[in-house]
Amino acid sequence: MPSLNYAPHFTFAIYEEFDLGALKSATSEISKKCRPITVTFSEISVFDVERLVLWLRAADESPLREIHEQIHRMIDPSTCIDYYTPQLWQPHCTIGMNFGNEMREAVLEFASRPFEPIEVKFDVMDCVTFLPVTVHREVNLG
Repeated sequence: MPSLNYAPHFTFAIYEEFDLGALKSATSEISKKCRPITVTFSEISVFDVERLVLWLRAADESPLREIHEQIHRMIDPSTCIDYYTPQLWQPHCTIGMNFGNEMREAVLEFASRPFEPIEVKFDVMDCVTFLPVTVHREVNLG
């Protein structure tokens, strides 16, 4: 995450084409309905599709799925890239990405280790574009 200059996070949607004003507005509206969320992470895993992404799985995905559904009620999910559509989205907290090929085996080995569950409180929602990561709207939950 240091290479992105952005903290570990949940990504609820990624759009190829978008209206930034509508996304910022949706972020503000949804944040008014959300309280801070305490998430217990139960395992560490990787997405190994286009690039290697190290992520944490929430033991209870329901609060995350509720936020995801709210976003897609406000912004047409057909404009979202496939992995983030309601049918395919896997709730996940990204903790590492942009690993070079020289780190691949070490990352996969790290992800295979036993994982002690941890609890983390999330109290901010933001709307960003990337790369580079640019925060366009950041709001406190609750």
